[in-house]
Amino acid sequence: MIKVGGNLVSIDIIRKDIEKLNFLVIYHAIDKFKEDSSEKEIKSAVIYLKSCIYNPIHEMSFDTDNEFRCLDGIY
Repeated sequence: MIKVGGNLVSIDIIRKDIEKLNFLVIYHAIDKFKEDSSEKEIKSAVIYLKSCIYNPIHEMSFDTDNEFRCLDGIY
């Protein structure tokens, strides 16, 4: 188990999620890190950056799914 943003995640799930990493996820993570670090002091930059990289893997897939649902008139 690895702790990511306060949650314990199994190594197998992390491996599957890391396979989903792409340019857009990394770009989003860097932007979020820059934005957040300009507004507040980040005490543990490595841990915070790990969350910034890991969380968008799921957030971006939810956002994309919602955008397609809106376009299809489901919502």
